[in-house]
Amino acid sequence: MSIEKIITDFKQELFGFVHKHIKDEDTAKDIHQEILIKIFTNHKSLKNQGSLKSWMYRIARNAIIDYFRKNKFLDTSLSDNIASTDSELIEEDELLPCITPFLQQLRPNHKRALELTDLGNLSQKEFAEKMNLSYSGAKSTVQRARQEMRKIFDQCCKIETDRYGSVLSVTPSSSCDCS
Repeated sequence: MSIEKIITDFKQELFGFVHKHIKDEDTAKDIHQEILIKIFTNHKSLKNQGSLKSWMYRIARNAIIDYFRKNKFLDTSLSDNIASTDSELIEEDELLPCITPFLQQLRPNHKRALELTDLGNLSQKEFAEKMNLSYSGAKSTVQRARQEMRKIFDQCCKIETDRYGSVLSVTPSSSCDCS
C-alpha cells in the first residue's frame, strides 16, 4: 500500500485524535499537517509495516505533547491522558506485556518512582513532595529508573527506534518471555 493511500485512509482519524486534545481548530489543523508531513517524510524508516498505525499515533502524541510543552500549557496528567486515549493502540503495543514483569526487577525506589509518575498520575514535582525529596532529586530518581528499565528491555529485546525515539519494531530474544 502506498504512503499516499495510508495517509488518505488515516487522515481524518488522526485529525480527530489531534482535535480531541487541541480544541482550537486552526491550531489542531496546523499540528495535524505537521504530523502528516512527518509521517510522509519518515515512513521509509519504518521496518515493520504491522506497527504502522501505532507508529503514526506515536508521532501524533509526541506532536501534541511538544505543542503543549512549547506553549507551557502542559497539564501534569496530559501525557498520561494522551498515551491512554486509544485502548486499541495500547493493545497493539508490543512492549506493554513486558512492563509489569520488568518493573518487578527494578530497585524498590525506582519501581515506586515509575509506578507513581510514568505509570501513575503524579508529576515529578508531586512525586518529590510525596516522597519528601527535593525536586531535582525526584527528577534524578525517575531518570535513573527509566535508564534501569531501558537496560532490562535491551537485555530482553532488540528495540528499533526512529530518530525521534519512537519504537519502530521489537524483536524479543529467544530467552525472553515477558508476556
